[in-house]
Amino acid sequence: MFSLGQISKSVYHTTYDLACTSVSTPSSTLQLVLGLQHLSALLLWLSLQYYIACSATGYIEFTQDPYNVIPYSSLAFSIVTQDITSTPGIPSVTGLYHILLTLGFTKLSQISYTSSCLVLVSFLTLVLSIRISVVPNIASYIIKKGSTLSLHQISILGGLGSIAWAGHLYHVSLPLCVVSSISTTSLLSLSPVSIVWFGNNLLANSTYIVEDASSLTLLSIVYHHIGVGIVIILTTCLYLNTTQSSLLITVKSTVYQKHLDLSRSLVILAFISTLISSMFIYGTCPYLYLSTSYQSLLGLSVHHIWISSISTLGGASHLAIYYLKTYTTQVLNCQRDVIIGHLVWVTIFIGCHSFGIYVHNDTLYSLGYSSSTISDSTLSLTPLFGLFTIPPETSVTLATLSNKVSSVVPELGTCDYLLAHIHAFNIHVSLLIGLKGLLFSRTSRLVPDKSLLGFGYPCDGPGRGGTCQISPWDHIYLSSFWYYNTCSILVFGVSWTTSSYIWGSVTQEIIHLSNGDFTSSICVNSWLRDYLWTQSSQAIQSYGSHLGGYGYLFIGAHFLWSLSLMYLFSGRGYWQELIESLIWSHNKLNITPNVSPRALSITHGRLVGAIHYLLSGITVTWTYLLSRISVLTT
Repeated sequence: MFSLGQISKSVYHTTYDLACTSVSTPSSTLQLVLGLQHLSALLLWLSLQYYIACSATGYIEFTQDPYNVIPYSSLAFSIVTQDITSTPGIPSVTGLYHILLTLGFTKLSQISYTSSCLVLVSFLTLVLSIRISVVPNIASYIIKKGSTLSLHQISILGGLGSIAWAGHLYHVSLPLCVVSSISTTSLLSLSPVSIVWFGNNLLANSTYIVEDASSLTLLSIVYHHIGVGIVIILTTCLYLNTTQSSLLITVKSTVYQKHLDLSRSLVILAFISTLISSMFIYGTCPYLYLSTSYQSLLGLSVHHIWISSISTLGGASHLAIYYLKTYTTQVLNCQRDVIIGHLVWVTIFIGCHSFGIYVHNDTLYSLGYSSSTISDSTLSLTPLFGLFTIPPETSVTLATLSNKVSSVVPELGTCDYLLAHIHAFNIHVSLLIGLKGLLFSRTSRLVPDKSLLGFGYPCDGPGRGGTCQISPWDHIYLSSFWYYNTCSILVFGVSWTTSSYIWGSVTQEIIHLSNGDFTSSICVNSWLRDYLWTQSSQAIQSYGSHLGGYGYLFIGAHFLWSLSLMYLFSGRGYWQELIESLIWSHNKLNITPNVSPRALSITHGRLVGAIHYLLSGITVTWTYLLSRISVLTT
């Protein structure tokens, strides 16, 4: 005999599997329309970047003196500022000028033409997506034609595209950089054709390659793209017989497989974004003169750190959805208690040891025993794995560009040791919460039939069964806060360490931006006193200057952050009582709405609060760091 729950469960999964394995034309059409609209939005965003570069700021002045001219994202006119600003505008932190200079743009007309072409292509792509959604036969025709393209043909096109890009860098960008290194003022009188001929002749008669820009040489980037293109083409030709599958396979894949593929792609994107963020700070920049633009380096690094965090959350969410509705991962259910148990004690071990040292130092400082603290002058702790990244003493440890430090090997100490362990603790806690929501998404001791409830279901509170914080969505919600903590401490640590003993100016000795005060960050009070409170004056006192916009965003984001706490902490009863009071007052005034409002559920309140919290936190950090680094570098 089968119980009613078992029969309904089997019927549910059979119906759901049949619905997912069948491919319908509306589903394929929707995917194609969404893909084209995303491509259109991406092209429009890229065209806006080119438009900003050619309209609002002085790109020509930057090309003439890329060492000292600071690019600005917007100009401040005297009629608006009443001549109270000392600089012409807000410094640009996107690195856009350095990218355009590396790509070979010499005139504003070239940038304007490129922006116009991107807008046109974006508009045509949007029109095509609208046309496909209106006329149903076009989608099936495009999918049918696209299925005739084999994967090996697309791979060969990608390899040829990489080689073509290497040709552009060699014949346009590299000669331009050679010319600019000799005489930047001659760029205005050169056309693209003359740059190609003059630059190629110069390269043929000279062994000079641009190396004084403190970046990767363009010749090495050219070799990289040529090698990538050749490897792709050779690999495709070797496996030609096994890569005859068509694009139609991706359309016929089930919904489950799409969630798994999307999760894998997001995790790979997060990993690549993490590498890029560290490359901008501690590696060699691929763009010319970017290594001494400290605002751009910090902005690009923070940008990619947040991309990595959000992509990781998205990958965990889609992996939980895939795991929730498939039976192929049942082996993990037998080992989930062991996995979570070991991860718990590892997290507790790292947390107690890392925060315990901070508590120890704070306590001794407050009692007046500073000589007994764990620091570089008493008991020094050096990062063991960080020692492998330091080059030997015989190598060059300092590189400068126009009296600015472009790269230097720091001396790691106790503060770096403690900060690395704090990073490890935050990462392990974030992984613990996300992994617990994944492994217990199908079933648990409290709710055995979680797989029937879905990814996110209503949270009824402790009075109705205690179903709060047990769904996969709730675990992603909780891990988002820990990812925010991880990114915040990582961003503050990167900003403070780089300004303390990496970035600075060189006269007879290195003068760092923060005068090396990161070495005092061996207790929590030093972080609050020496960094947050002492160095936040640039953002707080920015009113009436060219950085006033940062100040207004700084205060406004604090208000939004406090508003998020009302959503997160108040619970459901506050909103229910508030809305019922509003309805009562409307009825008293004979202003009865057509739609009766309802209070937010706990799940919706959490979602609204989390979005407000993350957006406001990112804005506060962004405005604080940019205003601070702009004041220190100008």
